[in-house]
Amino acid sequence: MLKLTQQELEQLPFQLQVEVLAGALLSLLGGYLLAGALKPIIITGGVSMDVGAFRPDFVFFNHRGKALPLNLPASL
Repeated sequence: MLKLTQQELEQLPFQLQVEVLAGALLSLLGGYLLAGALKPIIITGGVSMDVGAFRPDFVFFNHRGKALPLNLPASL
């Protein structure tokens, strides 16, 4: 818009400020009015998240110990 009107950027144009403010207000108002009530998350079946999320196929014991020199000084 500034290139089309050949103006220098001193501050954001007033029209742009109004559009951003109106868009933010309409988004907040729409989200507040159109969203349903919050529902609690209930785990059914008596299974805890710790037991259900355990995936032993992703457990591995690979480390970078092989890249370290074998004769480390005792101070480290």
